Amino acid sequence: MTEKYIINQEVKALGDAYKAYLNRLCGDHPPKKPKISKVHILIFDFFLNLYIIFQQVFSKNKNRKYVFVNSRYENIILSLNKNDILILAGFKDIPFCLKNGIKFIWVGFIVKAFNIYYYYDKREPYIKALNIVGNMSKNQFNSSTIFLWEDNLKTGLSLSYLFKNDKNVNVITIQHGMYSNNGIIDPPGHNSNYNFLLKDGQQRWIKGCDNKTSCVMGLAYDINSNRKVFGDMIYLIGPGISGKGDTEYLYKLLLFSKIVDFMKGSKYNISYRPHHTEDISFCKHIFTNIDTTPKKDLFSKELSVYIGFDSTLLYEATFFNNLAVSIIPKEGAIERDFELDIEIHEQDIEFILKKIKDHIDSNSINNNTQELDVYMRFTRCLEKFEHYSKHSGN
Repeated sequence: MTEKYIINQEVKALGDAYKAYLNRLCGDHPPKKPKISKVHILIFDFFLNLYIIFQQVFSKNKNRKYVFVNSRYENIILSLNKNDILILAGFKDIPFCLKNGIKFIWVGFIVKAFNIYYYYDKREPYIKALNIVGNMSKNQFNSSTIFLWEDNLKTGLSLSYLFKNDKNVNVITIQHGMYSNNGIIDPPGHNSNYNFLLKDGQQRWIKGCDNKTSCVMGLAYDINSNRKVFGDMIYLIGPGISGKGDTEYLYKLLLFSKIVDFMKGSKYNISYRPHHTEDISFCKHIFTNIDTTPKKDLFSKELSVYIGFDSTLLYEATFFNNLAVSIIPKEGAIERDFELDIEIHEQDIEFILKKIKDHIDSNSINNNTQELDVYMRFTRCLEKFEHYSKHSGN
């Protein structure tokens, strides 16, 4: 028999939370409704019933201490004992798990079930999907900690609601991007029990988060780099699509195009790094060179120049001693919890090449370093969380 972990009232609250998130993010331009026929819904429901049977027959009691939702934080995962780890995986995470001998359970059905509920008001498949994961926890990760990279999108929101009041499972969000006063959405973290943060000061952007319910872990990876010399690369950091129509996004691409024109004849090679929300094929119509190199590999190369608006990659770039340039749009600067090397107003971008040259010639290179490796920083935050959990009764 499977145990009921979530009921109709909780599902409604979860749906309302996602609706509020979309309203703030997208305004009058919501994402397209996915096309799912009645036949597909019936087939999917049948699949879930088979999955329940499979779970009951083949599930083994093997409790794991650390549960990661996907393999996004692979450097943390690989620093831990693989026998302590379970990954709640989508299809793209399976090769990583197989390569490194890490136990995984496929939970890609959560998003499909959520779409059926949210867009077609069919609750039963969604409730069934969440109860499948809830029952997994009894055998696979009871008395464990789940690590999310978000708790306001379909998968993270579902899991945070599923386990937020479970005394045996803790939910921690590991911050994946810098938060600021963009005023669009509430940052991830407010649906979790605890947060591991990139930087001190980020607590103020997360509802209900303070120094007691968070720990500053820093970046979720390590780079051994003693680079001192600048190369000839400039990376334009894609702003991503905010959701409120495409006007703002297209305007920022226009500003980037102007920068490319101002750089003509210089020594620099320019590449555009699209945000994961952007359509790369569309970007290729605007920019000659598109770069999708993994960040860790990118920052292991010679020092480079990074130009953007409000991207976490700018913080990471300057952290590893690169030159980070922020374009300030007409509506004014965004309040940040970190400083960049150069800030330039959009009306002055014709002088951007001179500002970059002057800064490099002045030899004003940062010398940042993380005091501990990612394993030590992660375990330090775990210890702080365990102390908080013990004394708060969570």
